[in-house]
Amino acid sequence: MGSKVWELEKEIEGRDPLSFLIALVIFFGIVFLVGDAFDDAGTAFGFIVGFESIFGIPIASIFLIAELHTLKADPQKFIEAYRKDEPQTPEIEILEKAYSEPHKYISEAFRDTLLLWLGLGAITALVDIAVITGSLEIKDLTKFWVLIGLSSLLSAASFILMIIFYLRKRSIEKALFAIQLKKSDKAEISIKI
Repeated sequence: MGSKVWELEKEIEGRDPLSFLIALVIFFGIVFLVGDAFDDAGTAFGFIVGFESIFGIPIASIFLIAELHTLKADPQKFIEAYRKDEPQTPEIEILEKAYSEPHKYISEAFRDTLLLWLGLGAITALVDIAVITGSLEIKDLTKFWVLIGLSSLLSAASFILMIIFYLRKRSIEKALFAIQLKKSDKAEISIKI
């Protein structure tokens, strides 16, 4: 793998100190903002739900921001990178490699955003159930609503990203299918697709 492709992968994975610093600021900022929104009322369920929501929502926001780097996974960028790194490679192989790399990142991002969406919905539901049953007592109503609002906002953002990643994944899979057909003897079928 050449240097251009490696740089592109590094950019997609978000391996830079600034991303790590932003993640730490978000985590501690949310924990300190809503850390004392409620008490657990002495029950194990209340303690687990309170702990899960106070630390789960900042962690989910960090993962969601990390998935934004995956939006940079564009097959066209990989085509240009592979052409510069491997000028002697046949064009069809460059196309196959260039579409396979972003497909890996996009598929992982789709799975991760789906799990985030489901997880944030579960956290919000558990907090609601714990408050209704009295397992959690609200100490600061404003901070409680900030917590619920953050959870809902992050859930909506992860749902939108999940749809975007799904559509990109399907598009790349169609292109990979056409490339595979073109590589085989069935080139006429690939032109019709």
